[in-house]
Amino acid sequence: SFGAPFYTRHMAARLISLLIEAGEIVRGETLLAEMLTPDTPMETLVQRRLWLARAELSFATGAPEAALRLVDDLIATALNIGDLGDRGIPRLSLLRGKALIALGRYGEAEAALTAAAETAAAQGARPLLWRIHAALGRTHDAAGNPAKATAAFGTARGIVATLAETVPETRMRTAFVRDAAATIPAHYRVATRAPRTTRAPAKAYNGGLTPREHEVVMQVTRGASNREIAATLFITEKTVETHLTHSLRKLGLRGRNDLVTWAATTPATTTNPE
Repeated sequence: SFGAPFYTRHMAARLISLLIEAGEIVRGETLLAEMLTPDTPMETLVQRRLWLARAELSFATGAPEAALRLVDDLIATALNIGDLGDRGIPRLSLLRGKALIALGRYGEAEAALTAAAETAAAQGARPLLWRIHAALGRTHDAAGNPAKATAAFGTARGIVATLAETVPETRMRTAFVRDAAATIPAHYRVATRAPRTTRAPAKAYNGGLTPREHEVVMQVTRGASNREIAATLFITEKTVETHLTHSLRKLGLRGRNDLVTWAATTPATTTNPE
């Protein structure tokens, strides 16, 4: 039946996953306890979504073994899975890979995530694909392969940047890019970084922007218009336009969306820390 109970339970399963992702573990666990019992089968879509939420909760609470068992059960009981195995359900493969990373089984994690990436790419599931590549980056990093980690994180950043261009509201776009960047270890967020010396001028930092240019860029990332920036910084709109033009040229970027992505993925300093 597709009546109200179905949709209520379906939305509850989605809400539980969102709560877990947001770190609201207690709330997610409380809601899940009302919807799922140990004898609930893995048959209907809603039941399987609830068991996936249970697996996500197990992983989030430091029980990767339990998460892995549940994911493997979900894969084994999936209809028409055929010869695809775990690669047929990229979302399950992603969680499976993360659990394997936590267990130190890096080779298995890489295999699961690589297969998941291929399927997600074929399905056009870009919101899932960048997460898979970020998990691959963490796999390579943990396995001591920084070159592969850098490549995987770079792919994830590229997908995030493309997705960010489709978000029309500036604040939502900024939050998305910021949250995505936070999933990448700090030492991989910038591919190259110029060495800092006591003789380096302050403008060598922040991508070569001057303090005022950087200030204008930060206002842009907060969603301010040129008029609002001018009023905040007590300068003219023409001066704001000039600063933005110079900033885009120095950073090799094309527009305001690119500035949002750059700011969210680049550590910022406006003075020489030495």
